[in-house]
Amino acid sequence: MSTITKQLLQQGVTYNEYQRIIDSLLKENKTTGLTQTQEYVNYTKLNVYRMHRIDIKLKLLDVLIDRLYKLQNNYTWLVIAEAWCGDAAQNVPILAKMSYVTSHIDFKIILRDEHPEVMQHYTTNGSMSIPKLICLKTETLEEVFIWGPRPASAAKIITDNKISPEPLDKNSLHEKLHLWYAQNKYMETQQELLLLIEEHLA
Repeated sequence: MSTITKQLLQQGVTYNEYQRIIDSLLKENKTTGLTQTQEYVNYTKLNVYRMHRIDIKLKLLDVLIDRLYKLQNNYTWLVIAEAWCGDAAQNVPILAKMSYVTSHIDFKIILRDEHPEVMQHYTTNGSMSIPKLICLKTETLEEVFIWGPRPASAAKIITDNKISPEPLDKNSLHEKLHLWYAQNKYMETQQELLLLIEEHLA
C-alpha cells in the first residue's frame, strides 16, 4: 500500500501557508519539527530571509516556463520539508514558483517529522534528507518522479566532504554549501527539474 494517500495530501499546505506557519512559530521562538533548540530557531530565521530573497529575485528559465505551460495532465507535487533545513529554504521557493506557472500542478508541503512513515519511504542512501519532491499523477497518485534533497553539484559538496581526509566542520560546510547556492543563482535546480519534466510529464 502506498504511503501517499488522498488523506495525506489533504494535510499538506501551500507554500504561502508554510511560510505563515513558520512566521507564527518564530513569534514563539520555535521552529517546525521535533528538534526545538535555539540553534534550529536561528537556522529558521536565516531560512526565512533566504526564502524571501528567492521569492523576490527568482526569474524562472524561459524554456522551463514554456514547458510548464504545455502540460496537459494534472500532477501533484508533494514536498517534504522543515523550516530549519537550509536546502529546503534554497529549493522549495523554486519548486513553488514553478507550480504557479500552470494550473496542472497542485503544490503541497508536509513536514518531515510529522510524517515519518512517508519520509522512511523516500530516504536518500538511508538518510532522511530533505527537501524531497514527489511528483504524482493527481488522479491515481501514481508516482512519476522524485527529486531532492539538493541539486547534483550541491550534493557533491556534501559527499566530497564526507570522504575528505580533512573534512570541514558543520558550520564551514554550511557556509560552503550556501555560497554555492548563491553563486549558482537557482539555475541547477531549474535545469534538473526541466529534464525530469521533459522526460516524464505530458
